Amino acid sequence: MQGPHNFSPSHHDDPFRSAVATDMKQVEPVQHDSPPTTVTDHEGAETTKPAFNQQVISDQEQHEKGEIRDRKRTPSLDQLLKERSEELTTAQKFLGKADSISSAEVVRLVEVLNAEIAHQSTFILDSLTYQKWTGSANDLEHSLKELRDLLGPWLYERLWHRLNDPNLEFDESDDFLTQLVLQTGLTNACKYIINHWYPPFWNEGKMFDRVYGDMGRKVSQVVAGKWRALSSTHLVVDRKANKDYLRGVLRNLITAVGGPVQNGNSLPPDLKNKVDDITRKALAIHEHVKSSFTSMDLEVYSIPCGTPFDASQMEDADGPNAGGKGKAENDVRQDKVMCTVEMGLLYKKRVSSGNQGEFRDEVGIIMKSRVALVDARDAPRITESCRQL
Repeated sequence: MQGPHNFSPSHHDDPFRSAVATDMKQVEPVQHDSPPTTVTDHEGAETTKPAFNQQVISDQEQHEKGEIRDRKRTPSLDQLLKERSEELTTAQKFLGKADSISSAEVVRLVEVLNAEIAHQSTFILDSLTYQKWTGSANDLEHSLKELRDLLGPWLYERLWHRLNDPNLEFDESDDFLTQLVLQTGLTNACKYIINHWYPPFWNEGKMFDRVYGDMGRKVSQVVAGKWRALSSTHLVVDRKANKDYLRGVLRNLITAVGGPVQNGNSLPPDLKNKVDDITRKALAIHEHVKSSFTSMDLEVYSIPCGTPFDASQMEDADGPNAGGKGKAENDVRQDKVMCTVEMGLLYKKRVSSGNQGEFRDEVGIIMKSRVALVDARDAPRITESCRQL
């Protein structure tokens, strides 16, 4: 019996019409005039649009807040960028700094200074009036003690005995000793000015020596040289203090060779001008060797008293090259150095030691120092004096 069913028998008998009816039911929602969001046969369809709009509004607010934060942060970012640019510019200048003068030019400056010291020593010698020491032995010892490091033990001992001799009579033979004392003392004083970091404040420069020495064992010449050049540029040299230092040295030298200066403790104006000119030349070399070179280190040098003569490092001031009859370069006799009368110039470079990250100093002579050699009969005395130093 078919009563409970409402379907027509023809529907079951016609598969084509059944399929069409099914397709029409499937496309019916698409053909509806209302928007998809108003369809009610899908639960929750009308709540889809408000949720989407809320998300869009939230995203826009977050974006606007982000833009506000970026605008607030822009000045600080610009400032940071400016600071970093300045740092990079400074670093580029530091890393790109090259030698601003050649070693040949420094050689010429040292030669001029050596000649000036020799000339002024001769001038002082010619204008000097010898007189016996009239002060106390303690004052004499104090005056000479300040010169010991500048003169070396042999000249120091000669001056001490001469000034303490109650029967002293000055003659022409004293002129040679006086010339050596003046020239050697001024030469070594200028060497200190040129080589030290912060002359004449010797102790204050020791910190830089320690830092630079430690750096030399760990970094290349380029890095160390540029650090030294940059550091020296910002160390302002006290020119007045250096003038006072060299004036004091000359005053003590004159006292040691001929008695107190005639004008009390002050040098005559003409001598002040001459020694100040020497100071200016020494400071000019100091600035070049400390600040103008990065590829190597330059130093002026003198030869310590009692050192055996070595033609690879020094010349005899009275040798054939100087027009004298002294020691030639091929002379192998072991003469001793009495004092240095002209400073030389050497270079140092940090080169790889062969071990990774380690460096060593390569040293070479650019200009030889000139020395006065001790007479053979005085050799035992100078050796003993140097041992007591």
